Amino acid sequence: MLTLVGAAFAALLASISSSRAEFPDKPIQLTVGSSAGGYPDVLSRGVQKIMSSKLGQPVVILNQPGAMGALTASQMTSTTADGYSLATVLISTIAVAPHLLKVNYDADSFDYICQIYEAPMAVMVAKNSPWKSLDDLFKFAKDNPGQLLYASPGAGSINQIAMGALLKKKGVTGIHAPLGTSAAAYQAIAADQANTIADNTSAIRTYEVRPLALLSNTPVPWMPDVPTVASLGIEIETPVWAGIVAPKGLKPDVRAKLESACKAGVEDVSYLEMTKNLAVVNKYRNSMTSSASRRTSLTNTRHSFGS
Repeated sequence: MLTLVGAAFAALLASISSSRAEFPDKPIQLTVGSSAGGYPDVLSRGVQKIMSSKLGQPVVILNQPGAMGALTASQMTSTTADGYSLATVLISTIAVAPHLLKVNYDADSFDYICQIYEAPMAVMVAKNSPWKSLDDLFKFAKDNPGQLLYASPGAGSINQIAMGALLKKKGVTGIHAPLGTSAAAYQAIAADQANTIADNTSAIRTYEVRPLALLSNTPVPWMPDVPTVASLGIEIETPVWAGIVAPKGLKPDVRAKLESACKAGVEDVSYLEMTKNLAVVNKYRNSMTSSASRRTSLTNTRHSFGS
């Protein structure tokens, strides 16, 4: 009798142990390296809902803005790689911050789960600007050296890097005006205190601006009349993207579950509608293609820095 009881107890323990080993068995934290209400936050929350349902556990969002998302990324490097700590990072976090800030990570410090969106950048001017094309902007810059003012949220921002790379390609110069926030940059353009800005296409949903050209090789469906720089003979592409990463060293089965849940979120109908309304591209990439995209962004950014 005791033997039978002992065997039953051992089987129960084994069952409990097996249950505990099944991932996930508790909530997952997704830290977003930007402020609540911004596009990375809003779109992370769109994916989060579906991921929670798919995984059978809550995915809880924590916002941690600052330093281009470097605070969040740095925290990931000292977090256990068990799948319960994830982060949404931006191109600036991975491809820009390590060039400009003293950080404890590089682009190879994470396991990449998936990309959740991508937005091509465009050269924008005020709606009442006399410039109707990118050639108009270049002509002004050539005829008036040192007078073209291009705004950005701050020094080292992807906005500055993209515009600087474009002007360099055409052999013209401009003066960078780092204004602290995107809102301040667009206020300066509206007040004719700055001429232009390079920003992601979602800006057309928020500010009174007109795109002159896409910094892309591929047109986008919601801006059919806006040419790409490639169609104008300029080779430069600077998409803005965000993706979900984990600390380096995830177990393959854990990584596979997270990737599957993220894919379900990005491909969900409600998320498709959300990206359409925000004028960004619903562009899912899995862990392998996300890593490839990250390497491309890193190479392009190094080129922009001249290194």
